[in-house]
Amino acid sequence: AWCCLWGTRCVCVRLPVFDMQSMMGRVMLALLLSAVTCGAVFLLDIISDTMAASGGSLAGQARVIQVVIGALSILVGFSWEHTFDLGVAAVASLTSHPEVVKLALGLAVAAVIVPNWRRHILTKAMMLEQLKAEKERAAEEALEQHSLEDRGWGGHGHEPGNSQDHSTDSRDGLMCCGRAVSRSRD
Repeated sequence: AWCCLWGTRCVCVRLPVFDMQSMMGRVMLALLLSAVTCGAVFLLDIISDTMAASGGSLAGQARVIQVVIGALSILVGFSWEHTFDLGVAAVASLTSHPEVVKLALGLAVAAVIVPNWRRHILTKAMMLEQLKAEKERAAEEALEQHSLEDRGWGGHGHEPGNSQDHSTDSRDGLMCCGRAVSRSRD
């Protein structure tokens, strides 16, 4: 992310694309990086969805895509941070105590952003983590169930040789190890 930010900034300084010392130049750089990053994230999402739909998606490939998207999001954050830093410095330079104004502006932004971040983004992230854990747990249980059924153990967590009584009455007859058993008397 740092390399992309400073590389793009270097290109913009060498080529007279934007005046990087002005506020407008930094805003334009942040907008340009945001637009390019947005396109790259959509492209990576399409690639990920295509790989998942074809069944060819490996865990390593999905992880690489997640890491690249994370790096791109940090790039966008850094570019906007540089823009806001210059804006705060410009506003603070108009006052007699620029350090105090920078501190006050930083505290004001934190007072507005942190509660909203906590209310919206953090709760959503925690919900998604919980959903991911539940899906993984369900997939593991389904795999275990399928493995037990393939072994003929019935899939209810009962293994042959347990000392527990596995037979129970049911409307259809007796159940043993999760399978119906007929009541024939020989």
